[in-house]
Parts: sequence; C-alpha cells; structure tokens
Amino acid sequence: MTLACVYVRHAAKRLDVAIVVLEDSHAVAHVHLPAPAGEPESRQLSALYVRALEMFRAHDVEMVVVWAKDAAPGGRIKLNETLELGRGEGAILAAAGELGIASDLISGAAVRAGLGDRAAAIAERCKSVSGLPDDDAVRSAAAGAQAWLARQEG
Repeated sequence: MTLACVYVRHAAKRLDVAIVVLEDSHAVAHVHLPAPAGEPESRQLSALYVRALEMFRAHDVEMVVVWAKDAAPGGRIKLNETLELGRGEGAILAAAGELGIASDLISGAAVRAGLGDRAAAIAERCKSVSGLPDDDAVRSAAAGAQAWLARQEG
C-alpha cells in the first residue's frame, strides 16, 4: 500500500506542514512546507492543496492519514491556532478527496502508545523506515504513518 501521512503544526505564527509518502517501509517522497511569511492564509491553503494534490497523484497514494492535533491537558485549546491547523488539514483532505483517496486520522496518543514521550516514540517508529531526512516534521509524519499501520495490523 502507498500511504501518505501529513503532520500539520503551528510554528512561528504560521502553518508548517510535512507530508511523507511510504511504500512498505521506504519513504519514496517527502516535503516540508513552512507557509511563507506575510502571505494571506487563502494563498497558503491554496498552495498547500496544490502541492498535496501533485504529490498524491505522482505517487499513486492509496490512503492519506492526518496526524491530528491532540487537545492540551485539561481540554483547553488555543482557538485561532486550532482553527488554522484544521484549515490546513482540510486543504490536504480536499486534495485527497479530489483524487478519490480514502483518509483517516491518527492521534499523538496513538503515535506514543507504549513508546514513551514524543521524541522517543518518533525515533522508535522511524527506525525501520528508510529514506527519511533529518527533519523533525517529516519524521513526525512518518511516525504517524507507522502508528496507523500498526493500528491496522493490531
């Protein structure tokens, strides 16, 4: 199965998105897209949609998994940041939908399940994946994909 996983975060007051495409345990493609500073959000989302669409189409992606943002302890959220992340995830999912690709979500709790803190879990989940750069966001996306695959097998 060709699986894409998307990790969307908020960094430096703008969207920061990583997408990795895995075939078996090999990263065949990856991209890290920090939104350009000063660009209107509509332009950032449009560019994200186009990049995701091109990547999914070029690699015949069969499933798109989004690592969704976990709620903060106590359930508190930063509303503007959470809404912005949701719009970024929506642009990715719209690209998947345009191509008829199924989608699913994975949580940080599922990525970390039994593997310690975030950093330890990402390192452990990425051990068996070849072709990954030394980029935290891309490695996070790959860890999300591996967690999703483990959940499917379990």
